[in-house]
Amino acid sequence: MTSPSTPEELVEAYRLLKAGQRQQAGAILKPYLAGHQDDARAWWLMAHAVSNRDVARQCLEQVLKIDPTHERARARLAALAPAPAARLTETPDDEPDDSFFVIPVVNAPPDSARQKQPAIPLRRLDAPTPPPDESAVPSFEEFAAQTSPGIDPFTGEPVDSPFAGLEDVSTRALVPAEQPAAGAEGGRVFDPAAYARLGKHGPGDAQPPGTGHQPDWGPGLAFVAEGQPTPAAPTVSAAEKRAVTRIMVFGLGGFLVFLLVMVLLIVADDQGWLHLSGEPGIATSALDGGLFTMDYPAGWNARCEREALGYPVCGVANHELYNEVDLFAGREIDLGALIAEGMRQSLTGGSLPDERMSVIIMDVPRTSQAYDDGSWAKTKYEWHQQGFSTSPDAEVTYERHTIEVDGNTAYYYAFTSLGDWHEAAWDVYVEHSGIVLWLRVDYVAPRKSSTPQDIVDLMIESIRFMPGDA
Repeated sequence: MTSPSTPEELVEAYRLLKAGQRQQAGAILKPYLAGHQDDARAWWLMAHAVSNRDVARQCLEQVLKIDPTHERARARLAALAPAPAARLTETPDDEPDDSFFVIPVVNAPPDSARQKQPAIPLRRLDAPTPPPDESAVPSFEEFAAQTSPGIDPFTGEPVDSPFAGLEDVSTRALVPAEQPAAGAEGGRVFDPAAYARLGKHGPGDAQPPGTGHQPDWGPGLAFVAEGQPTPAAPTVSAAEKRAVTRIMVFGLGGFLVFLLVMVLLIVADDQGWLHLSGEPGIATSALDGGLFTMDYPAGWNARCEREALGYPVCGVANHELYNEVDLFAGREIDLGALIAEGMRQSLTGGSLPDERMSVIIMDVPRTSQAYDDGSWAKTKYEWHQQGFSTSPDAEVTYERHTIEVDGNTAYYYAFTSLGDWHEAAWDVYVEHSGIVLWLRVDYVAPRKSSTPQDIVDLMIESIRFMPGDA
């Protein structure tokens, strides 16, 4: 029987080594060392469980790091140094060296240098229990107490731990497939397989007995690192590869189609075929002047009159009070009606638009009193040049060139002024059939307003002359 302070794993490993079962002993010592890396007794036993010289040398070095007075380990390490063979076989595998169980015992004061004790032979654990008075051979408990004199391996910190920095090393467990039979005396036998399953190591990595392969146990090897075993890389079948390829091809094709559609939409919007820039198309109504037609924004006020010679003069405005058709047609302006309309607007809570836009279009001879060949846009630009402006520091633009209106050459004038107010004026003259079509636009609004160039362009482009008059 063992004392409560002696780990069962070490006792069982000792018994297996004495029975020549090195592999089974190593399978027990391996998980024990993973959790007790500062136990010199376990490293000493492991040095006799392995067959590889390099691994045995590493185990012996760990014994000396933890217990520098372990002369047996020092002597065995020195014996291993010059040996060229790949396996350590000082004795047959079925007859392990019993001498390694004899280690020095030191009884020295804590502050003095450690002295080597004479070796005491240790009895086999499977031997019959001697009478109480026969204490010449120490028990395993005595052997364990002599392994690391002056160090408590169960509470002390490891000395020069070789396990630091090995966090990325994967763990491989070795679990024996067979359980040694219970002793003849009926005592409890340590179950290495059951013990291995208590930790992180699974039984799936067990090495079949009799394969002749010994694991490379030792410091810096896989079994001392924490973490689960690294799984094998998954295999991908040819069908799965083809499916992934198809998905990638379809995804790339869809992305290219999306880019092409976006480019086409941008081009269409830029050409005016679509209205995608937040500017919906302008709803229009048709103005019939008798000799011409023109489109204007739906909902605006529009009226046509005849000037003194009987030619059409039409007015369009964004409010009826801004319509100047009576003034240009030579009609008498009803001031009373204008005042009444203003009062009605005030009483009903109505208000005039902040932007004032008045359009006059006529198709008359040059001799008509309604006609003025002095462009309103040109006149306003000249006034600004001469200093007759409410905003002398206003930003001014002025242009004039020829355009085409319903297949006829037309003269185009445009003026804008951005000062305290936003002002603009346009004039278009089209000579045809001995008369002149004149389009005049006047615009005044607060500074923050935008120039209604789109409305002006819409009206100019929509002008059509009646058949026979063009």
